[in-house]
Amino acid sequence: MAEAADDTGPLPESLPSIVVDTSEPPEMLDLLRSEGLAVERRRLAPADYVLGPIAIERKSVADFHASMIDKRLFEQVARLKETYPTCALLLEGDLAFFSERQSPRAAWGALCSLAFDFELQIVPTPDRAASAQLLAVLARRLSRERGAGGGRAEVRYKPRLLGPHAEQKFAVQGLPGIGDIVSESLLEHFGSVRRVFSASEKELLRVAGIGKGRAADVTEFLERRFEGRQRRLS
Repeated sequence: MAEAADDTGPLPESLPSIVVDTSEPPEMLDLLRSEGLAVERRRLAPADYVLGPIAIERKSVADFHASMIDKRLFEQVARLKETYPTCALLLEGDLAFFSERQSPRAAWGALCSLAFDFELQIVPTPDRAASAQLLAVLARRLSRERGAGGGRAEVRYKPRLLGPHAEQKFAVQGLPGIGDIVSESLLEHFGSVRRVFSASEKELLRVAGIGKGRAADVTEFLERRFEGRQRRLS
């Protein structure tokens, strides 16, 4: 949940506004203010920017690549999608960066997965100044939709009450490496949470989005002995 703003007073009602995470660099705050936006800083986590129902994660191409390598990327996107009604990735920098890496296809594959599996909007910009301009355009557009004066850009979250379908997906997403899209595939394939949890590694491999590594991780997790407070004596 977002916390109270840490360094802003009342925002001017006449200006389009944007909520910015406290981890974003001061340069971005200055750029947004220079674009005529009223900036409110809060601890958002997830998301770097929020404008009403729209949450935006900003990543440089280098940060995108690093988070893909250490497997933070899809976990971050899954949390973003679970928290906000509408989500986007603002990808900042020269995309030629990916072609210069050792495995460029991995980056393009990750982008394809975000766009088509996670249905995440991906918006490229060349630098921070352009990112601020884009955010300002979006803020003004939303301000016009809210009516004259714009008003404050409230942070909107998805409802926390889970229906039966969401509860089943939530349970399956407790397995290692299983996010929103793959949990849906598992439940559709096996028909119930119990069948997912009792599936063998060979059966898991028949599900779209489950490769050998992920199937092995899930199987090892489900079969791992729980020792609790009583540790085995060596």
